[in-house]
Amino acid sequence: DADDAAPPAAAPRRPLDECTVCFEPFAEAGDDADFCHSCGRNYHAACLTRWFLHKRARVCAVCAAPWRDDAPAADATATTEEGFLNLRALQPGVAAERDTSTYATNDEGRRWADVHAERAEEAAATTEGGAPFG
Repeated sequence: DADDAAPPAAAPRRPLDECTVCFEPFAEAGDDADFCHSCGRNYHAACLTRWFLHKRARVCAVCAAPWRDDAPAADATATTEEGFLNLRALQPGVAAERDTSTYATNDEGRRWADVHAERAEEAAATTEGGAPFG
């Protein structure tokens, strides 16, 4: 099934030879250039700005993929939170705050996540002050 297919990996940058919009060569390797992380094509920054204004959308001129200004680096590290790997930093458009409205509650009406967080804080405070069982 096509819906079950994994999303395509980021495309490597193509050789920096000419701009995909104006077909002019890049002056230097350090020229103000950007590339599409979906198809790898290169653009002058000015050409890319003109293209976005023309299309009234931030999409690639060739593959029409949504433009990603800062693709995560291959070695980007995600932070851990409560013992879980938090991929929020690698997913653009994801809310920064966790939605806890559907978390399970105990008999007292308190969310289990809050109960466990308090227990973890108490355990940390106990171990900082000396031996916990002594």
